[in-house]
This record gives sequence, C-alpha cells and structure tokens, in this order.
Amino acid sequence: MTLQTINPQVALQFSNDGGFTWGKEYWKPLGRVGAFGQQLCWDRLGSARDRVFRIIIMDPVKVILTDAMYNSTEGTA
Repeated sequence: MTLQTINPQVALQFSNDGGFTWGKEYWKPLGRVGAFGQQLCWDRLGSARDRVFRIIIMDPVKVILTDAMYNSTEGTA
C-alpha cells in the first residue's frame, strides 16, 4: 500500500459559468483508509450566482458519498 492510498486526498472545485470553465482546486485529506464517518468542510469560497461544484478524488480508493450539504447566505448586491 502506498502513501497515496493510505492518506487519500479530495478536492473541491467550482465553476461560476455553469461548468464551462473551472477555478482552482481546494485539496483536503479525505481521511485514512478504513476511517469511516469523515466530514469535510470548505469555508470562505467567495460569492457567485449559479455556481456549480465538483469533487475530485484521484487516489485509487473506494469512496461512497452518502450525504452532501451546502449552506449559503444571501448577499446584499
């Protein structure tokens, strides 16, 4: 087992134009292999209208996404 599969990483990326172009990747550790119930949170991602998100996992590990939540606040523009 390599270091890559022991401590896999996950990235959040978003697009402000409906998925035509994508911004930078925000990487975080996914948790050690065998650690269940991992929760990840990305804060302070700025503001936009019609933002689209995607999750990237490049490591060769099995991942089951069971829930996702998105919290936002209304802007004053």
